[in-house]
Amino acid sequence: MFWQLTLREISVILAGEQERQMRERNERMSLAWHIAKLDRVRKMPALKDMLTVKKTRVKQTPEEIEAVTRSWLSSRATRKRKTA
Repeated sequence: MFWQLTLREISVILAGEQERQMRERNERMSLAWHIAKLDRVRKMPALKDMLTVKKTRVKQTPEEIEAVTRSWLSSRATRKRKTA
C-alpha cells in the first residue's frame, strides 16, 4: 500500500499523525495540570460539577431529513444556475 501513495498523500498522513500526537500530548498535560491543581484544593468539588454533560441529539424523522436534503439540493441547483 505504501508504494501506491503519492508524496502528497504521505505528507498529509504524516501531518495528520503529528496533529493527533500533539492533541493527545496536550490532553495529557491538561490532565496532569488539573490533578496537581486539585491536590492543592482544600475541599474537593463534587464529581458531577466537574463532569461535562454530553448533549443528547434529537433524532430527526424521515420527513425532516427529506426536507433538509431537498433544501440543500435546491440551494446547490440555484448556485449552479448562477455560475453557468
